[in-house]
Amino acid sequence: MHSKYEYPLVNLLFMDQVVMSMWYRIEKVAAGFIAPLPYLEFTEEDALEWREKTRELGHGVYAFLEVVDRKIAECDRPEEYILKARRALHTGLTSSDLMDTDTALKMLMFTQHMVWKVDKLLSVPFLSSRELVVARTHGVPAGVTTIHNRMAAKAPDGLDNIEGLKFFGMLSGAVGRRYVTTWTEEEQILDELELDFLENTTQIVDRSNWAPVFDKWMQWIEYCEAICTDIRLMWAFGEVYSESNAEVGSSAMPHKKNPIKAEQICGLARLARGLRSVLKESQVSWLDRDLSGSSVERVCIQDLMHLTGYIVAETEKFLRSIQINPMGPVPVETLSELLLIAAWHFWPLPRVESHALLRKVLGRKVEGADLAERVVKAFNKKTGGKVKTEEFREAVEKYLPEITEITWRQGEN
Repeated sequence: MHSKYEYPLVNLLFMDQVVMSMWYRIEKVAAGFIAPLPYLEFTEEDALEWREKTRELGHGVYAFLEVVDRKIAECDRPEEYILKARRALHTGLTSSDLMDTDTALKMLMFTQHMVWKVDKLLSVPFLSSRELVVARTHGVPAGVTTIHNRMAAKAPDGLDNIEGLKFFGMLSGAVGRRYVTTWTEEEQILDELELDFLENTTQIVDRSNWAPVFDKWMQWIEYCEAICTDIRLMWAFGEVYSESNAEVGSSAMPHKKNPIKAEQICGLARLARGLRSVLKESQVSWLDRDLSGSSVERVCIQDLMHLTGYIVAETEKFLRSIQINPMGPVPVETLSELLLIAAWHFWPLPRVESHALLRKVLGRKVEGADLAERVVKAFNKKTGGKVKTEEFREAVEKYLPEITEITWRQGEN
């Protein structure tokens, strides 16, 4: 991942010393049914030794076990204890057990952290603002709405909820046969690690079981993308702006302030979708296990974590900088739905005929004309009615008492 888009927690989770500590935690809990393993701390020197052995052996887990075996042998414990610990280390496990369970732990810790970050994002005042803006469908004015209504509609149900989301590890040994650890013991071990247990495994956790976690991350990313897409459009319509000095517009035009952060987030969301798409490919493997998905996951899971953390954090920060331009007078043409509803109350016409007549009136622009007068005149003529202009005007305005001013004369706004 480009350093610009890295997320600090993800860098921490993938640091060599942290990885070694997490791997050893798994080994220690798993070995507990055979013999206890001693407490170990991993230094920078240990991490360097691990990396050197990995390059030499071409196998990260085997290299790790050699480092751990040395450290256990050097412990200040009775010889019998040390021998039992060295015999218990990794017994009945495969490298897949260790790496899959470690990945599940990382996913769990990251997701729990992100729920807190999503809650912070949802608490940004801008998202609950009752300020009025022009509603637009297909980009065309179509009434008025509040910022809260527009933004709340973008949030899927349960956005900040991970209840029911499962994080599956496994410690079932080669091809999932559990030669050493029983089902009950494996379930207890995973429960101690706060992970979920799968009854049926091969040599890996079937990746379809991890898919809902990746999809949850994408849900957060795509929510941020939706919000930032609307911000970009609202910015273009002059409804919002940012006072952040980070929103520099142009090296050539000093007056410009562009929604750069929103554009960046939308671009990164596309990259995240690409990563998620590639991760879908690793849901299929040959028979009991192959390595075609391993290299994919080493890159894609970590990078998707980075993007999820970065996008959510930066969206929150960006939204806190957004300012709202008060809405000016509302041209009555944008409230055509209310004109139609008011017409339905006053004139006994079928709705289809009312719609066609109103569309005809609105389609003919008369500069400076009072639209209320034109509508009343057209409908009275059609039906022989005697509705007064002020009655019609008041009927429309009562639907939107929060609007301070409606422009009834065409061409004034």
